[in-house]
Amino acid sequence: MLQDDIETLRHHEAFASFVQQIVQMREDCIQDLHKADIEVIQQTSGRILALDEIIELCDWESLSARFPNN
Repeated sequence: MLQDDIETLRHHEAFASFVQQIVQMREDCIQDLHKADIEVIQQTSGRILALDEIIELCDWESLSARFPNN
């Protein structure tokens, strides 16, 4: 059911913009790792993994090819 919902949303540019924001959040987390202390690294790494799962589930590669301006 979730995959069906995502497939429906993939036809909308607004969804591509939303996923682009998730990709940017992931990149921001990666940048945060560079200045993080040991206590924050695990939490930030977990956040990156969660964002990666969402990006993969939404098939960002295909979505960004379909809507290249996002």
